[in-house]
Amino acid sequence: MQPTSTPADTTPYAPLWQRFAAVTVDEAITLILFAPPLLLEMSGTTGAWVLGLYVAGAALRYGYFVFFEQGDGQTIGKRLLQIKVRSERQDRLPLKEALLRNLRRFDVLMGLALPEDLSTAGTVGRLLAALAIFYTAAAPIFIWLSVKKQRPLDMLAHTIVVRTEPVQPRPL
Repeated sequence: MQPTSTPADTTPYAPLWQRFAAVTVDEAITLILFAPPLLLEMSGTTGAWVLGLYVAGAALRYGYFVFFEQGDGQTIGKRLLQIKVRSERQDRLPLKEALLRNLRRFDVLMGLALPEDLSTAGTVGRLLAALAIFYTAAAPIFIWLSVKKQRPLDMLAHTIVVRTEPVQPRPL
């Protein structure tokens, strides 16, 4: 009786550097959404409508990632870096998975909930700060160490990030 072997996983997972470069491009694009409220705040203007502009910017930022990723799996940054997000089960990214994997995009609103001096923050503020720090530090570690190169929300949403361009063998 011969032992059965399982085939090796040949999925072309995107390396950490490619993912980082792609998200840097996308973050630069979405940073434009926060220019109006930042400029108003720097000029001394305050009020509920400035806060509303921040919230609208965060919602649009979330929408940018969900809109571009659902379906073909590519934001502008991912397209430039030749990577895409897809479901573990199929080649496209359904809306539900796109919504779930991008929940962390609301992290920009955490800064609004925190006082300038964290030592004066309450329990909720400290928890939000810890969560933001954990996710920012942990996500690259998860990508680096996990078999499928997934962040925690990728694991939860059952999504993977793969290269779209086949890797060419190196000449000897």
